Amino acid sequence: SPPLELWIDGDRIRGRATFGPAFQGPPGRVHGGVLALALDMLMAKTQDYVRQIGMTGTLNIRYLAATPLNTPVDFEARLVSLERRKLRCEGSVWVNGEQTVSAEGIWISAHGEYALKPEFVSALPSDTGVAS
Repeated sequence: SPPLELWIDGDRIRGRATFGPAFQGPPGRVHGGVLALALDMLMAKTQDYVRQIGMTGTLNIRYLAATPLNTPVDFEARLVSLERRKLRCEGSVWVNGEQTVSAEGIWISAHGEYALKPEFVSALPSDTGVAS
């Protein structure tokens, strides 16, 4: 499993990791599959904002630049919308202020429709299209 620390920061899920040689793909770079796994974990945590829990339905990843090994890597995700049993979110990977990966995904609720937890209704911006 990637050495990924995750936390809630207002309307964002944030994360940080430093990937060593065990996570190498191209020489000196993090393997894209490792970044996909880390993004799946990060973006799934947007479900902390809702009452239901589900599984990854789709995860679309765009690699924008190589992500170096042995360098702090920052992750960010946000909940974009809830539509019945679908939760849509976006994620990104950053190194020294440069975005190296972008992602979007859909999570499918295992049991009923998604609904925001009451404590997060005011924490999420109204322009996200998230309906409780």
